[in-house]
Amino acid sequence: MTMGGFAWRRSIRTACAALMLTFPALCAAQKLTFGIPGIPPVFGGVVALVAENEGFFKKHGVDVTVRAFETGAAASRAVA
Repeated sequence: MTMGGFAWRRSIRTACAALMLTFPALCAAQKLTFGIPGIPPVFGGVVALVAENEGFFKKHGVDVTVRAFETGAAASRAVA
């Protein structure tokens, strides 16, 4: 292996390590809202509801709000 190849690989590894260390902080800064069509419990929104009720989002440092809409059309309008 040449010295140029070694330096290239080391710089790629350093960049990947820096990205892995900063990525969780970048993701945690976001606030997410799940829109669930229909009045709960609706099968399509069960995963988000269970995760919110069990505290999975908070455990992993994600700020999530689960919001139920009366119809799928209302949920679509809310995200449009």
